[in-house]
Amino acid sequence: MKIWILEDEELAGKKLQALVRQLQPDAEIANPIDSVSNAIAHFREDHPDLLLADIHLSDGLSFELFQQIEVKCPVIFTTAYDEYALKAFEITSVDYLLKPISKDNLQRAFGKLERFRNSSSSSSEILSALEKFKSGNRAYQERFLVPEGQHFKMIPASDVAHFMGDGKFTFLIDKKGIEYLVESNLSQLEERLNPDYFFRLNRAIITHIDSVERVHPYGQSRLLVDLNPASKKEASVSSDRSRAFKEWLGN
Repeated sequence: MKIWILEDEELAGKKLQALVRQLQPDAEIANPIDSVSNAIAHFREDHPDLLLADIHLSDGLSFELFQQIEVKCPVIFTTAYDEYALKAFEITSVDYLLKPISKDNLQRAFGKLERFRNSSSSSSEILSALEKFKSGNRAYQERFLVPEGQHFKMIPASDVAHFMGDGKFTFLIDKKGIEYLVESNLSQLEERLNPDYFFRLNRAIITHIDSVERVHPYGQSRLLVDLNPASKKEASVSSDRSRAFKEWLGN
């Protein structure tokens, strides 16, 4: 059995890979794939027998893969979302695991594979689940507690211009251009932000829709975004994300 793992956090990917190897010692387990674009490239060359996919990857939601590639293998989603939100994923041939993933939970998921073998995870089923997931009554983070000198300050989500990842640090930039250090990384923030207002441009930036001033063509089907206030990192959008970004702006 050939198993692929979609996971953008290196440590989490290695831990999951090790757990899979313990439970499926005869399986061919590929190194974790960290982005939607890399996953698409892999699927254009080959297909696994099982896909373990984190919902949030470095360049967007793993669901974008199913919009571009017909995935015919069983899919197990791994995510930090609560169980109530994940009711949308109780569809044929699709399972999910809540993080942190334990060996017992993963073993139970593998136990369900026998019933998966007689059916496939169609991309249309998964995308239908995504729509249910998006329309669910989820509570998004409305404010952020950030350090300011020796004190802390509350910043409403509506006052956030963008978030920027810089090495091991993540910064909140407000609409005045002031930077504040936040504890969460971009992947964790992406899970808690309202997707109607926030979009992950690339590995380094999540922007608020009100901060987008202009969009320019940039290289081969890429986009360059002018943010206000401007970002210290290049605010570019890859060709794989360009369509989703344009649709987001049009909503």
